[in-house]
Amino acid sequence: MLRQSAITFNPMNFLLPSPIDALKMPSAGGASFFIKRDELIHPIISGNKWRKLHLNIEKMRQQHQELLLTFGGAHSNHIAATAEAARLLGFRSIGVIRGEELDQLSSPTLKQAAERGMQLHFVSRTDYRRRNEQAFHDELRSRFGAFYLMPEGGANYLGMAGCAAITNENKQHFDRYVVAAGTGTTAAGILSALHSEQRLLVGPALKGASFLRDNMAKLLYQMYWDNALVEEKLAQVDFALDYHFGGYAEITPELVRFMNDFRRREGITLDPVYTAKMMFAVHDLDQKGYFRKDEKVLLVHSGGLQGLAAMNEKLKKLGHETIDI
Repeated sequence: MLRQSAITFNPMNFLLPSPIDALKMPSAGGASFFIKRDELIHPIISGNKWRKLHLNIEKMRQQHQELLLTFGGAHSNHIAATAEAARLLGFRSIGVIRGEELDQLSSPTLKQAAERGMQLHFVSRTDYRRRNEQAFHDELRSRFGAFYLMPEGGANYLGMAGCAAITNENKQHFDRYVVAAGTGTTAAGILSALHSEQRLLVGPALKGASFLRDNMAKLLYQMYWDNALVEEKLAQVDFALDYHFGGYAEITPELVRFMNDFRRREGITLDPVYTAKMMFAVHDLDQKGYFRKDEKVLLVHSGGLQGLAAMNEKLKKLGHETIDI
């Protein structure tokens, strides 16, 4: 069921399986930390974005659709990745964007998406909250004609299934996986492929993200069709809820310093919305004795680097230290 897509890319442009590197980061409790470099998969379709896209694109082709419609904000990695995938694979794409058009003109992400051929359709924040409603989908079909609908962030069963390969494509065993989360789709995909003795640590990027467990449960139910089995899988998960640094896309000087120190030590750039907060959580929890002695831990770099330029502009305006790129 969880298979790789038949769609392939020129290997000059696409790197799968993504490599795994050992981290120099010392562990207070004697754990070993590794990082799966999904940010290297593609310059734009990086991290978990291709993993959530490819089975959806395959299904779109099977349905003989040539137009994919999806949703996102002004700095959405998902919007950027979908626009680039559409350009490379030769299908049309529409991004339904949260907020009025005049508010979005300064977004490098949206400019890049438009340059790659994505049609941008701006809606009010009130309408955007209807993005999962059938009536709103019908309105969009009346406007644009037939399309394949992909949820915001690729948060559907096929998006989850595409992320399951993270656990097995390198043929290495780890005791614990760690991943950042927005919708929980990638986390659910990883969890679906774990053996019973393995564990997963999820680092939400949003404040008050207790909803993630329910999101993951809904996705997993589509695989198991059994609530008892879903609960059994969810018993393998811990949530690090206290490392959001104020909320989604919020950043502090402390987090920037952590990112820059990490880059200087490891030679790896993190993104401030997801992976930096995840990595900070791992460092802090390790100091508090969370990880076992000799535990082999894999952290997933889920990409998101395309938004660094915009984040540095924000930091400059605040007079703060910027992120090394």
